[in-house]
Amino acid sequence: MTATVNTLTFNKTGQFLVALHIVGTGLHTTMTPVISTSTAAVTKLVGISNAAADAGTIALSEYTVNVTARGQTAVFDYTTQATTITASATRIALYNTSLG
Repeated sequence: MTATVNTLTFNKTGQFLVALHIVGTGLHTTMTPVISTSTAAVTKLVGISNAAADAGTIALSEYTVNVTARGQTAVFDYTTQATTITASATRIALYNTSLG
């Protein structure tokens, strides 16, 4: 796995859980990023924000990413969902749907 700015490149196939934490100003109530991908599927599981009238300062969201071939990418672009982004954290883990 490599990460460059908002692009994740997967070097292993499987299903992954991607958790995104965004800090900034003017965060929108939906906090749904523009997602572009070369993977089979990206599914939003949950998302929360403390935004009131698109003036939030923190947001969390989780996605599953189904990678069917090495080298596939997923881009999570939050620039349209905030006035400014001052910090972010991304956590990625293998996700086993058979445990659910």
